[in-house]
Amino acid sequence: MAVPKPAFAELVCLKQGCDEKKANHNGKAVHTVVKNAPFMIVLGLNHHPNVKPNEQLNFSRLSFNTSLVYDAEEPPYTKQVDFVKVKPVEHKAKVSGQGSQVILEVRLKVLTSQHENSLFRVKITAFQTSTNEGFTPELSVYSDAIKVMSKPEQIMKKAHLKKKRSVEDSLADTVTRLLDQQKQQEQLIHTLLEAVASSSKKRKVEAAPEVAAVTKVEKNSFESCFNNLINSYEALASEERPSKVRRVIRNTPVAETTQVNELLGTLQTEVNTLDVGFPTQAEMSSFCCPYPTNEVETLDEFYKDFLAQPLFIDLMI
Repeated sequence: MAVPKPAFAELVCLKQGCDEKKANHNGKAVHTVVKNAPFMIVLGLNHHPNVKPNEQLNFSRLSFNTSLVYDAEEPPYTKQVDFVKVKPVEHKAKVSGQGSQVILEVRLKVLTSQHENSLFRVKITAFQTSTNEGFTPELSVYSDAIKVMSKPEQIMKKAHLKKKRSVEDSLADTVTRLLDQQKQQEQLIHTLLEAVASSSKKRKVEAAPEVAAVTKVEKNSFESCFNNLINSYEALASEERPSKVRRVIRNTPVAETTQVNELLGTLQTEVNTLDVGFPTQAEMSSFCCPYPTNEVETLDEFYKDFLAQPLFIDLMI
């Protein structure tokens, strides 16, 4: 006699591990398995929240019956797969935990191609182990739709095609991402180059006055001016040197004449420290003046005029 089914319990399919990824066929999940290859179905029980734990059903006190039915557009799935000797579905049950779940290892013995490419579902019915009687109404659940194939290579081929398409999509996304990154890097490099060029131009503008000042200082340095004086003097013809010097001295202010005299004294002191081999008195006596008499007289007049300046008169006094 059938045992009444508690209104607070419902058998549910928690997981169906036919293959790693299930496909969608006309909006419903379709799993693909190989004939005679085991796959797992995990079952659980849903109880009403008000049911006390000690009143809940436990899988350790239940047994299960499995049958194979044809899939249909919508439940109930009432048409069973006929067989002569070999049952089209087999299972082994293993209760896990504290009896809150049960794992069924299921094997299918028929092919989809042998049944006009129809899909199947596994119907799982629970009954009391102690009495070997079912519940009224029936405590059962259906698996998702299943397609049974003869060789695992067919499943692998389909999985490979899906993987190939996903790899192509991934490559396209990667290329697009790389192009975007390249464009961003080009914009960044262009911005950096503009910043470097602007900074370099600014430094040149700021450094230009300093360079000009350094050049001006070097140009107006004592060494440069003294070299220019010597070069200018050497550029004069011998007969023009006394008159040129005389004209410059006569037009020189008294204050600058003092500086000229100081410069001459300093030059004389520094020259005396050099070992330039000045001629002896005997050598001087035998020295023949290379200058003509008129130039000597001109030089004599120049020095007389120069020494007659008020500065030298004051110094002599």
